[in-house]
Amino acid sequence: MKTTFIITSAIYTGAGIFPPEIRVMQTLSTIDSIRKFYPDAITIVVEGGTHVDDNPGFAAIKNRCSLFVDMTQNEQIQYFSN
Repeated sequence: MKTTFIITSAIYTGAGIFPPEIRVMQTLSTIDSIRKFYPDAITIVVEGGTHVDDNPGFAAIKNRCSLFVDMTQNEQIQYFSN
């Protein structure tokens, strides 16, 4: 069984102080850090912000992780996020 990391993300959200560009950089940095120490690990990014759009940051995240799970339309996630 491979080591698996689940990374939660909320690029667009009303919470916190960081803009989406910084949140993208933080998520990419997290993926890179995992890859550095566990190069063969599975990395799953679960996006729970308000929406996913054509922001190039999402493409970069999707290209760098093993699996990208878009939970932005999940009613339960949005209930607790908003």
